[in-house]
Amino acid sequence: VKVNKHLLRLAQVVKFELTEKYKVWYEQPWPYLPHLTIAYKDLSRDGFKKAKKIYEKKKFYGKTLIDHLALAQKNKNGIWRKYALFKFNQ
Repeated sequence: VKVNKHLLRLAQVVKFELTEKYKVWYEQPWPYLPHLTIAYKDLSRDGFKKAKKIYEKKKFYGKTLIDHLALAQKNKNGIWRKYALFKFNQ
């Protein structure tokens, strides 16, 4: 992840407009350290801890383009739907 002022500003906006205003089960360490998190919506807290222990020492050497951030919410039927999508540099 390439650190730049736009990425750090986005992290601040997410922190102050979302994670500090709503209940979350994962606390993002601060100051923000850019990283990529891959998870599934049905991963339990224990599953998250187990996966973190397995993968925290592994290194990723590939390249990928991330061009958007999406927020999702669970509806009354328990189905996750896209709430908002934010495209980068477009």
